[in-house]
Amino acid sequence: LEEAVSLYMAAYTGRDTTREQRLAVWVRMMGDNPLQALTIEDVDRGMALLSSEAPRVYAGLDADDNPIFKRKGIKRCGSTLNRYLTALAALFTWARKNRVLPRTHESPTRHIDKMPEGRGRVRYLNDDERSRLLEACRKSAWPRLYLVVLMAITTGARKGELLGLQWKDLDLDRGEAILHDTKNGDRRILVLIEPVMQELIKFAPTDARTSQALVFRS
Repeated sequence: LEEAVSLYMAAYTGRDTTREQRLAVWVRMMGDNPLQALTIEDVDRGMALLSSEAPRVYAGLDADDNPIFKRKGIKRCGSTLNRYLTALAALFTWARKNRVLPRTHESPTRHIDKMPEGRGRVRYLNDDERSRLLEACRKSAWPRLYLVVLMAITTGARKGELLGLQWKDLDLDRGEAILHDTKNGDRRILVLIEPVMQELIKFAPTDARTSQALVFRS
């Protein structure tokens, strides 16, 4: 398992910044086991351990520059546990496609029920909070923070969708942005209001119509 995770992460090009950390936890629990030998019972026991133990959080470096981790006092919620399962399932899918495992191998994760997830809390900023947020963004050292936050507020697009935008995805004449890779896999068009257009024009390259550069590059 440990070797398979190393190969997978070396080839990983996805956007999930927690994927490596979650797979590292699986390695900690059962990394010496052969990937092909992992069973439903192994994954079940791993999920039970994840649900019972308090997660570790990064707490800085020690005097020798080694990372320090501390246990949080709360247990992992259903949505977090499901992401651990998803990470492991993705590893098995990659392993089959790349012949690390036989194409006929069935992932043990397919038979593990996902945990129930809460709907979460929905809260909207009031006018004063929104104004203070945008004002703070204007003062940021990153000149595009105000623009990305303004676009998020006015279009409802997700963070990953906005950060993946290329200049060629924008139609500055029509005031539209095309999302090709949405969470649901559907093509979606964002309507850009005038204040957003004014900010975009400040950063637009001369070849904006064809440029594959990211709008929100660092």
